[in-house]
Amino acid sequence: MSTKSMTYEEALVKMERYCAYQERCHSDVRKKLIQLGVFGDRLEKVMASLIENNFLNEQRFANSYTSGKYRLKAWGRRKIKHALESKSISNYCVQKAMLEINDLEYQAVLHRALHKYLSNLSNLSLFEKRGRLYKYAYNKGYEKEIINIVLNQILGQRIE
Repeated sequence: MSTKSMTYEEALVKMERYCAYQERCHSDVRKKLIQLGVFGDRLEKVMASLIENNFLNEQRFANSYTSGKYRLKAWGRRKIKHALESKSISNYCVQKAMLEINDLEYQAVLHRALHKYLSNLSNLSLFEKRGRLYKYAYNKGYEKEIINIVLNQILGQRIE
């Protein structure tokens, strides 16, 4: 970047393009503006304009992020919630985004992920497979109850 600081108009155009490319959260846009050397009132004015013109929308970002992470990366609710909170998304938006997750589809996503992972565990006992699958699902952010339900479906055995 040059030593000359960016004008409000230049920063706004650059950030509009940045936000139009994919959904962004407020904290990511704020970090980008700071990287570009935009501070203080100018930064706040750009942020306000982006929100006003609907380039930035916290709820839309939370919904998009949640949908992508659980459908494409097979993340569970716990991991998604933690990631959204680390991006300073409000609790209201996080909770609303979590409601968008269909419970049956959520279980199906976990089922596919565990079934795929199970194919790599061929030379292990049933006990070891169950332990590894459980740990894998838990680290992906799934809740204990859902993990047990899906493991019982896959391995056909109850955990007592």
